[in-house]
Amino acid sequence: MRARGTKIAPFGPAGLQAVLLALALGVGLPLVSACSASSQTAGEQAGKAQEAEGQDAEQTTEAQDAAADAEAQAEDEAVVWPDEYFDRRGDVSVLALCELSGKELTQFLEEEDYVWSSRDQMWLKEDGSAALVACGPKGSYLDKEQIAELDPAWQEANATYRLVTSGYRNPRKAFEGVAGKIMTSLDVENTDLGTVGVVQGTEPDARLLVVATKGEGAMVVSVFGEQAIAEGRLELLADRELGSTIDEAFEALVGRPVKLEE
Repeated sequence: MRARGTKIAPFGPAGLQAVLLALALGVGLPLVSACSASSQTAGEQAGKAQEAEGQDAEQTTEAQDAAADAEAQAEDEAVVWPDEYFDRRGDVSVLALCELSGKELTQFLEEEDYVWSSRDQMWLKEDGSAALVACGPKGSYLDKEQIAELDPAWQEANATYRLVTSGYRNPRKAFEGVAGKIMTSLDVENTDLGTVGVVQGTEPDARLLVVATKGEGAMVVSVFGEQAIAEGRLELLADRELGSTIDEAFEALVGRPVKLEE
């Protein structure tokens, strides 16, 4: 995994070689037709060949310079992901889900220690310690292309996320690790169900309901935006009425209202 805070160069050596090869082939094409002038003398042909070689070398140098400039520009434009998009174990955090669109999240995961499993329809951490799935309107897992079309979690109405991590020993620690200690925690309660909290991203309206529960050998952190709750995504999974807002859902799960700010 790359060092935090460093830039990613998506246009690596292999990509550079491919561009140089394509440019070299393109430069070489005019030289083929130049060899068909059979009426020229041997001296003229030799002179033209030398001139063509000089032009070819000059064009190749220009192509290499252009490719180098393109690579430098790609590095300048590369995304630097905030450290807060990870927990201290390198797992994707709830803040990343809150702020990144599906397309951005896909890029983020591909550049980190996650690989897409078409069989399982989920992002898996390469060492097998964590996974990320997106659930659609009927509770089924979304595929990679569908995830790439999603809005940031706090704005998304048709999907919710599940983070699965083996890096924590209980739901409270999992909630704190991937959300509570990274984002603004507006309210949190430990219940028989697990840990239920309301967190806020950098935008005032970017609120999420986060529910951490204990699964088989791992902790499961479920992430719900206001719009998704309004569309009944939480009630679908819970199979009972829980309200249509984050505040209503929190109260239904915890047994008390969200604490008002003093």
